[in-house]
Amino acid sequence: MNRHVLALEPQNYQAYDNLGSIDSARGLKQEAVKEYQLSLAIKPDQAMIHFNIARIFMQSHQLPEAKEELTQSLRYDPTYADAHDDLGVVLVQLGDFNHAIEQFNDAVRINPSYAGARQNLALAKAHVKGERIK
Repeated sequence: MNRHVLALEPQNYQAYDNLGSIDSARGLKQEAVKEYQLSLAIKPDQAMIHFNIARIFMQSHQLPEAKEELTQSLRYDPTYADAHDDLGVVLVQLGDFNHAIEQFNDAVRINPSYAGARQNLALAKAHVKGERIK
């Protein structure tokens, strides 16, 4: 169906989004990234698509790429708490704990009930203080 839509409307970024989501669900991560990138070539300001690409990169341990995509996601939607939290996780994995703490703080500020971000914030702060994590 989406390929048919693209044959009729090659600038339909949502059809590429859908194909990316289908490929991702099928475990076809590289194909999903390609479809998402085609969507972004048409409409680059899609915070969620940047976020979806970042998640794939995180799963593949492509941390610099994930960081860039999360940064782009937040550029277009700075109120997206999940993107702040994921960027914090990536920064921790890259060893940048202070900037990670900033991201976790932003996630909690945006969504005070975000338990995962609160836990990540506590763990990052404990690491910076040199405390043992239990």
